[in-house]
Amino acid sequence: LLLFAAGPATQPFKYEGGQPGQATVTGHVSLVKMVASTKVNVTKDGDKCGREKADESYVYAPDLSLKNVVVWIEGVAHGKNLERMNVVLENITCLYVPHVVVATVGSTLDIRNMDGVQHNTHGYLVSPTFGFLGAGLASVDGRASIFNVSLPVKGLSVKRKLDQVGAIDIRNDAGHPWMRAWLLVFDHPYIAVTDETGRFNIDKVPQGSYT
Repeated sequence: LLLFAAGPATQPFKYEGGQPGQATVTGHVSLVKMVASTKVNVTKDGDKCGREKADESYVYAPDLSLKNVVVWIEGVAHGKNLERMNVVLENITCLYVPHVVVATVGSTLDIRNMDGVQHNTHGYLVSPTFGFLGAGLASVDGRASIFNVSLPVKGLSVKRKLDQVGAIDIRNDAGHPWMRAWLLVFDHPYIAVTDETGRFNIDKVPQGSYT
């Protein structure tokens, strides 16, 4: 998981909507050099999940454009409305899809099992401030459990309200340790995730200087 933030260092504030700007921030994220791809062995339900899965730590195109990078603007106190979202996280062929997703606080997470095998979706709060890169990402020891949803049958859908800001590490405790996703919940709407071309777009940004 890679994160990029633009904006000045600020003290916590309460975001206010109803004042959209006219600027759009766009960009492209790519790797400097190729990262060796790895595979993860499937240790359970191989008839449904397959024999191995690709490691999704780095997902990039042939031109090294990088997917699944979270980008946000910090320090915007007033701007476009903070709209609630309906975020879908699917269990498909024993992977979480999408692998990285962002949402605004108060949004709804719709968790779905699209496989003919039992899954569960367990979210652990890594950090409420996103200041967690490079430390302790492998272990969930001591982390707060935000939700733990059992999905025993295909077609089952369970919804959870996202009422806490922070970075959530999503894992599967039902014998599928290779399944992992990231959900980042923000208290403002100036957020994006790069697509398969490595590009992102953040619209209606108020006038200001962001570095």
